Amino acid sequence: MRFSGISQNGELTYEKIDKIITQKLKQPSKTIKLSYKKIKDYFSVDTSPKEVEEVVVKALKAWFEMCNANNQNVEDDIEI
Repeated sequence: MRFSGISQNGELTYEKIDKIITQKLKQPSKTIKLSYKKIKDYFSVDTSPKEVEEVVVKALKAWFEMCNANNQNVEDDIEI
C-alpha cells in the first residue's frame, strides 16, 4: 500500500493520509454491445466494426447537439 512507502520516508502526515483515502477511484470503463441485426440496414456489408462505431458516435453527438440547440430533453423524443 502507498502508506508504507511514505511512512518509511517519514513523510506520512494526516493530510497525506486524507488525500490518499479520499482520492476518487477510477471508474471502470463500460462496454456496450449492439445487435448487428438492429443496425445492419444503415451500413454496407463491407463496413468494419470500427467504422460502424465511429458513425454511431458521430450520429449520437449530432443528435445530442441538435437536441441541446433546440432546448429539448433527449429522452422525450426516444421511444424504448
